[in-house]
Amino acid sequence: MTVSGCEIHHTSAEAVDMERSSTSHDFVIDGNRIHDIATNCRAAVNVAEGDTGSERGYVIRNNRIWNVSGVRYVSDGDGIRIFTDDVYVYNNVMYGCAYAGIVDDEEYRGGTNYIYNNTCWGNGGAGNRNIVIEPAKSTQQVKNNIGYDGGTANIAASDGIFIDAAGGDFRLKSTAAGAIDKGVIIDQFDYDIEGDNRPAGTAWDIGAYEYQATTGVCPRRSTSISLLAPRLRIIQRGIAVVREGGLCGPTCSLIDGRSMPVVTAR
Repeated sequence: MTVSGCEIHHTSAEAVDMERSSTSHDFVIDGNRIHDIATNCRAAVNVAEGDTGSERGYVIRNNRIWNVSGVRYVSDGDGIRIFTDDVYVYNNVMYGCAYAGIVDDEEYRGGTNYIYNNTCWGNGGAGNRNIVIEPAKSTQQVKNNIGYDGGTANIAASDGIFIDAAGGDFRLKSTAAGAIDKGVIIDQFDYDIEGDNRPAGTAWDIGAYEYQATTGVCPRRSTSISLLAPRLRIIQRGIAVVREGGLCGPTCSLIDGRSMPVVTAR
């Protein structure tokens, strides 16, 4: 199942909730704009809270998530929160999330998650919680991110490396020496959040955007995906919740006449 190209906003719970199930696998959340979310649970994108031990194959990539707040628990208001393993999170931008940009809270199975080339800025308020690994685990693969101080080829978020952070433009400036050509190769993908090839220079850049030295058009990745996955059910305006089921095809619909594309099942 792929949830792709949607704008989900002003919900009172998760924008996308990939619920736990013994048959849950192979979900892709790709290229969405998710914003102004007041979570009644954990996060704008919530992954398998209280997993059963069978969930696998989650991919969250190329999304922009901003202005997320929480109303139930002190740790609510995350951009992405992960409760299982075998999750790939890459090429996402998170900013203005009340608790954190990304929280890896995988504590059930002790496996590995893969958090690569994300840009997190201005999350967690004064706490500056951009990427949080709870509990801290050496098995997690955290590489090429802006907004994380540990791991491999990660750097702290700084206004000065972006074109216009306050305005939501997190492309790299030409002077972002700490990020340009400072990343490591990731085997699972070779493009950035806009589909531009990695690397554009002598090495991969850190963060969701690969710095483009020219204005020429770069080859773009293919977005054709075919997956067998559980069915989606809409339980609240603008909220996609993954349930167990069969083959379904994603589409966008308007809920209650509001211009809010969401994902439904066929």
